[in-house]
Amino acid sequence: MSSIDSNKQVGEYQLGKNHIIENLWLLFHSVEQGQWIMKVSNAVRLHEKLKELNPKHILELGTGIGCSTAIMAMTCPETRIYSVEQNQKCIDIAKKLIPESLQERITFRKATPEVVTIPQVNPLVQWSMYKEFDWIDYDFILVDGPCGWKTKVKVGDKYWDTFAELPNGDIINLLPKMREGTIIYVDGRKHATILYNRHLQNYLEHVEEDRGYAVYRRNGKQLNNDFSNYENSDTAVISLAKGGFFNE
Repeated sequence: MSSIDSNKQVGEYQLGKNHIIENLWLLFHSVEQGQWIMKVSNAVRLHEKLKELNPKHILELGTGIGCSTAIMAMTCPETRIYSVEQNQKCIDIAKKLIPESLQERITFRKATPEVVTIPQVNPLVQWSMYKEFDWIDYDFILVDGPCGWKTKVKVGDKYWDTFAELPNGDIINLLPKMREGTIIYVDGRKHATILYNRHLQNYLEHVEEDRGYAVYRRNGKQLNNDFSNYENSDTAVISLAKGGFFNE
């Protein structure tokens, strides 16, 4: 593991504020795929937020190469972490880099991303989310995926390769399952947080937000699995729906 140089600056962040987390971050940053991980300032912020909240069951949506996974396991020594990732290559790298002592409390799961439209939320928006993974009573959800993926679209009678990079709506399909008080921590994903702020205010308390992250808390408002009782907080969608804009 690389050692900390307190005089070194990474971007706008001055190293030396938290040696344990910074050293762990440097372990992942030093590999070829290190460009994929969260910024060191975000890593330290995630650590501080976890120390404050002390969750018991964490769901990570987007393992990547395991940097945030390792930070969460290091920060919360009594916490179980269930980490979902679409790329087996990333899971393999994470298992090589994350210290074995931390992996005892981590479950990795490869899951396929899918594109979903939820008409009650917004008929014009498609969301990317993972499917086919286990759900337990998570009290902290880290949203950092799925990332874009190769897919095909049909144009006429031909299929063309394309790249799906959509707002991450992972939490939307999970809202009916979340208990009151569940924390949703979004790393980056600015486009997603804009949509959450627009459409989900009736179900999520907006706790805090900065340039690199956003934090939400699930309130106690009940939501059916089929979204049949969904109440949109976006005035534009509500107005368009009342005017019949979305009618076929």
